[in-house]
Amino acid sequence: MTAQRVDTHPVVACVAGIHDLLDRTPTEAWAGLAPAEVRTLMADLARAEARLAAQKVAAARALESSGAARQAGATSTGDLLAKDFGGDRRSGDRLVRTAQKLEKTTHTQTALSKGEVTFEQSDVIATGLAKLPDDVTPTQRDLAERTLLRDAKRLNIKDLRRRTDRLMDVYAPKPEVDQHENDLLVERERRARAKSSFQVWDNHDGTWSGRFTTPEAAGVAIKTVLDAMTAPSRDHLTDPDQTL
Repeated sequence: MTAQRVDTHPVVACVAGIHDLLDRTPTEAWAGLAPAEVRTLMADLARAEARLAAQKVAAARALESSGAARQAGATSTGDLLAKDFGGDRRSGDRLVRTAQKLEKTTHTQTALSKGEVTFEQSDVIATGLAKLPDDVTPTQRDLAERTLLRDAKRLNIKDLRRRTDRLMDVYAPKPEVDQHENDLLVERERRARAKSSFQVWDNHDGTWSGRFTTPEAAGVAIKTVLDAMTAPSRDHLTDPDQTL
């Protein structure tokens, strides 16, 4: 009798086990569950999905460091991943970038592997931590990361992204904070100018009408001029007997 080969490598066994479980779980079986149970199981599946994402992150990092993409004739590891499955080069490149950023974190990668945060949340947190200046102390960096991981439990992804953006205000030196705020104001002004428009027409009855959209500073100036032009006459307050 020939003994069947058993591969004991944990990654190989894990991936094979996942496929085996899925093979034995028909999608039609969900219809037989109560809605409350479906919700609970869906949340558990989401956590499992996050844990799988952590494995994909580790796999992408291993491929990137091995130089496998170049050996296979791909332009990048992201390109190689896209060729192997799905064809989505952008997602492949993003996975590699996130893997590189997560490698520099202390707690976020572990949280992802435990299913405590989603892949998207981990990417947002890692991106925020990467923006911290070099002179931030390990204690400050650790506090920032732990704070963001706690915030991830109560904030939606949009608000979590805003929270990470504020790290510059808390930890960056004052000149850098000023530059960051200035950049935000410049970008706001650019968007406002892009939305600007001005239309005016003659009503042919002695009046003109119009409508406009303008940046804040120009709007304040226009309002000041129009207020002065359209203010009620104050002639009735003049003393007719007053001589100049």
